[in-house]
Amino acid sequence: MRCSPSVGWSVVDVDADRQSDLKLHFDFEVLADSVTAEADAIVFQKERGTHEAKGSWRPTFVLELSRQLFDRFFNNPCGYRGHYLAGPELGTSANLRLLKIIAPRLLAAVPESTTDQQAVRDSLASPAAKVWMDENQHNPWTPELLVQVLVPTWVAAAQAVHERLRSADPTLTPKEVDRIFGVRAPSATRLKVFGAWVGSKGVEPVVPSKQRRAQEIHDFGVS
Repeated sequence: MRCSPSVGWSVVDVDADRQSDLKLHFDFEVLADSVTAEADAIVFQKERGTHEAKGSWRPTFVLELSRQLFDRFFNNPCGYRGHYLAGPELGTSANLRLLKIIAPRLLAAVPESTTDQQAVRDSLASPAAKVWMDENQHNPWTPELLVQVLVPTWVAAAQAVHERLRSADPTLTPKEVDRIFGVRAPSATRLKVFGAWVGSKGVEPVVPSKQRRAQEIHDFGVS
């Protein structure tokens, strides 16, 4: 699908040598092919669920990319978050297209000794599977307001939450605090792929806290 950059998206307060990748126009399928071809050091693990997903597990994968490719994926308006900004349904479609393209690389990284191979495949093919950045690469880790992605709605949401945080609003939730991170353009190198949760009866639907993921990324740049 040809990229139509989201109106109002620009990135500031980053090193000048990043701007070429942040302004580049490309088709999302080209980006997905690049991620598939260039991803390195793919690490697979089975994550045990807690809270909503207690008693379940899901396959997760960590992918190492170049900083340039990460910028195109996460911080460019033609990339992953840019599709969600253009419309929650467009972001959802981009997420599923990426997973379909990259799935063979991911499955090749699963050790042959791993049990539940079919469940891993089914989990990655589920609409509940998703891709995101490795949030351990946020710098700083703390919710300091660092406005780099100038999407007006995202900036307004982040500023409102930051003001509530500064005033020690007791009603502020951790999920709301995460909106501060939505206006960042992290210089990172790792993505994470999360398969759908798998329970005793097979692949499970989206857990309640993530049912509005697409809308939240559209509204805040983060979920």
